[in-house]
Amino acid sequence: MSFAQGIFLKFTNITCESKDINTSSVEYCYIRQMDHQKNYFSLRYNLLKPITNNVSFHFQLMIRSNGWKPFMYGIDLEMCRFWKSRYNAFGKLLFTLVDGHTNLNHTCPYMNEKYLAIDKILNTDISKKLPTMPIGKGHYAVYSSWSWNNMSHVETKIYLELS
Repeated sequence: MSFAQGIFLKFTNITCESKDINTSSVEYCYIRQMDHQKNYFSLRYNLLKPITNNVSFHFQLMIRSNGWKPFMYGIDLEMCRFWKSRYNAFGKLLFTLVDGHTNLNHTCPYMNEKYLAIDKILNTDISKKLPTMPIGKGHYAVYSSWSWNNMSHVETKIYLELS
């Protein structure tokens, strides 16, 4: 199966880690196979304390080439500011990929959130959007972390293959 320009994405692995068990824990983190060509990932971090301000998101695209190396895009977003003004073009693109699948789509503070979640992101949906990105076939990873109050709290690594 292929989409525009012949790029097809498949999720191959996911890891989720809480860096501070006093503020967050991993509830679930998995990839599910729907059929031979479709799979999706879901993740949820429980929040044990409210997040008020100073929320940052770091994203780094990695490529496998004699180990994992940074590839093209690495961004840092101050999320309270980002949700107000959408000031970063790549951040806008990234969050359109998870639009409708996450609870983190509003301005700060996150006083009532009991979790950070991204649910059922289908590989086929992402594949359809990839032709707009300058990326070729190969093995990639998305390394991301959420920080608040100047401390990293959760880290997620999503591994994928483009064919």
